[in-house]
Amino acid sequence: MKGNNSGAGAICVYDTDCVFCTKLARWASARTAVTFTGPADLSHRGVDESEYEKYLVFAGETVQRGHRAVAAVLKTMGSPWRVIGHIIDWAPVRPVADVVYRKVAESRSCTVNNRGPAGQC
Repeated sequence: MKGNNSGAGAICVYDTDCVFCTKLARWASARTAVTFTGPADLSHRGVDESEYEKYLVFAGETVQRGHRAVAAVLKTMGSPWRVIGHIIDWAPVRPVADVVYRKVAESRSCTVNNRGPAGQC
């Protein structure tokens, strides 16, 4: 079931080579009208393609990166995901959400069904 603020017209760029990222994108796409894609030309929105190596990028009314992109996607879904998106984007929580996002992003090759380079995990 898609949220009321469905995210129609918004896109979310993720690492399509990452099994973990792909599974999350599939899960989210069933709950929102946001379009999930691999690298896309968002230079007209101020996004450099090199950012895709480090961040999830959400381009809707505004462009968000990293944990703020996660929050933006969640806010387009129904409850409880919308509420969780607002919590992640709440100023007192942002620093913690940023650290958690960076740790997950740095180790995503070692997460569910990904096989990191030998000895990396």
